[in-house]
Amino acid sequence: TTLVRSRIVAAKRLAEAELGGVMVTDWRAFCGKNWFDALVDHATVVEAYKYQQGQQLQNDLRETGFSYGGVVFEEYRGSVAPQAGGAAVNFVHDDQAWLVPIVPGMFVTRFAPADYEETVNTMGLPFYAKQAPDPSGMNKYRALEVQSNPISLCLRPRAVIKLTKS
Repeated sequence: TTLVRSRIVAAKRLAEAELGGVMVTDWRAFCGKNWFDALVDHATVVEAYKYQQGQQLQNDLRETGFSYGGVVFEEYRGSVAPQAGGAAVNFVHDDQAWLVPIVPGMFVTRFAPADYEETVNTMGLPFYAKQAPDPSGMNKYRALEVQSNPISLCLRPRAVIKLTKS
């Protein structure tokens, strides 16, 4: 009985209130697998796509996502495994989604210096590359290492709205 489009619009209004008068250029929602499946299979979404784009809902939309209520919804599958060899931890909970307004300056990326002696107390660069000669002295090869140490920050975190599945 949930009016999905109305709930999406309400969430967008919450984000817009946090942004003040900043114009949103696009909307994205990064969804957990259960949340995404529930949205795609929800009766109001199926009904909305029934006549014009019904075939789209028959496809696996996890890769491409789909648009509904002015938002592109996509299943986010990023995860990290704990050090102790436990189960993977998803970045987006299976029963949640995150609605993100796309606005200029919403996110910034900064780079930390490499972990080399010569980069201590220097400004970080996007990439570092280093080579070392063959330790046998035969000059048969060079050991290469490349690294990047980025961190991206959301400058308006209250404009990112958490969506849950009931």
